[in-house]
Amino acid sequence: MPLLVFHGIGQTGAECFGPLAERLADHCTTYLFDLPFHGESRIFFKDDRWESGRRPLSGQEWADYLDDFLKSAGIDRFSVAGFSLGGRFALATLAFFGSRVEHAFLIAPDGVVDQPVFRLATSTPLFRAIFEGVTRHPRILLNVAQVLSRTGLIHASLLKILHFLASGGKFSETVYRSWTNFRNLGFQLLADSPDAPVTMRKVYVFLGSYDRLVQKKDVNPLVKRLPESNFICLRAGHGSLVRQAVPEMLRIMLTNRR
Repeated sequence: MPLLVFHGIGQTGAECFGPLAERLADHCTTYLFDLPFHGESRIFFKDDRWESGRRPLSGQEWADYLDDFLKSAGIDRFSVAGFSLGGRFALATLAFFGSRVEHAFLIAPDGVVDQPVFRLATSTPLFRAIFEGVTRHPRILLNVAQVLSRTGLIHASLLKILHFLASGGKFSETVYRSWTNFRNLGFQLLADSPDAPVTMRKVYVFLGSYDRLVQKKDVNPLVKRLPESNFICLRAGHGSLVRQAVPEMLRIMLTNRR
């Protein structure tokens, strides 16, 4: 059974899921995707469109791309896994290909409930321009932002992310392009799909009890629609969660074959 996997921000498919692919080699073929702006996919996303974030990747565009991939690889039914940012792509995949999915593993997924800072940084052209600017001229914009924050014209949460991005170098650009261009992918696509009630039965959500980046409140709209046994909390932090989830994923795939 093929398994399609989508990594977290700043990673590559091999970095995030390489150990999982080795562990599952006797049971399935794992396809390690590099998301747009990451790894080997960087060369395909240099168009000016992606610089501004005015035309983010749509669910239908992702569905068209994945459909082409599935046809070229000769894949009919498959399972899918997404970690953190990759959860947005896993959710979009479920929305359009739910009837063909065997199992879906969402590991500390992004895109169920958008964090306040994410909404603020990507919601309007003005804030997206600020978001982009800080990756290009961080010191000037930070000085201005600090003044605006003291006068109450910029929210403290926006100032916090500006500081984080200003110190991130190339990673800052990856965060900017990913957040702005992937903002329309996520849980809402799945919730609005006609097959959502049936598809939800195939979804397993993994969280880490020590994870402070993605907590249950951040996935609750999804979790409350799943069978109780499909929510799994492991003794792990955000960075170690994929590794900790592998044995449970393997157990589910072997004992719940359709």
